[in-house]
Amino acid sequence: VGGAWVMDPRIGEGSILWQMTLAFRGDGTFAGFEGGSGIPEEGNAGWPISGTWEVVAVDDTHIILYLKKGSEDPERWSLEIVDQNTFRDVDENAVFRRDMSGY
Repeated sequence: VGGAWVMDPRIGEGSILWQMTLAFRGDGTFAGFEGGSGIPEEGNAGWPISGTWEVVAVDDTHIILYLKKGSEDPERWSLEIVDQNTFRDVDENAVFRRDMSGY
């Protein structure tokens, strides 16, 4: 999971184009950005995010990713491992790809 990941843009509620980037560090912290375009009354909005992360293996092709942002309860993401550079969020059908642009 370590490294930088980019979510393929996807259409969210109310036709908002939602995007997210995350960088998972070896010390269990993460930093990134999430936001959307076409948010009513805000136009294009986005904000930085950071916190801690933890992964629990379910089986050879599925993991649970817990993201904790500040004092919020951790978010639980059920992810399918498509390949070493691609995850699919089982609940939201969002696809995350390893960001190889720095290599």
